[in-house]
Amino acid sequence: MKDHLSDLLFCPTQTSIDNLAREGVTKGVHLVGDVMMDALEYNRSIAEEKSDIIDRLGFRDRLYIVLTIHRAANTDSRENMANILSAIDKSGKLRSSRSTRGRGSICRIMTYGMPCHLIFISLNRWAIST
Repeated sequence: MKDHLSDLLFCPTQTSIDNLAREGVTKGVHLVGDVMMDALEYNRSIAEEKSDIIDRLGFRDRLYIVLTIHRAANTDSRENMANILSAIDKSGKLRSSRSTRGRGSICRIMTYGMPCHLIFISLNRWAIST
């Protein structure tokens, strides 16, 4: 609805523009780029150069999955977080790390002396994707 009411639409990708065109919205549409993708690309080379997290964790020749659990509804509720971690443990396929204090990302649990975003980018580089 907002797309049809707006005079200016700033799209991060050509796919966004194509989706709007399929809805009949073509006026005032501008391709401006994807700042999140730009930031990822910029930091990917830094992460590959500076991060040895894959080797430190022994993941180089192993399959692994990266999970992000960051919604407040999950991380602020002991019960919800316990259910999530229990499901991970029961799968038998994942090694989980647990934070014992309030909201916490994996970066709080294992920073390995590096900025969190570089660790996350490095881990995602070789993780299983679906």
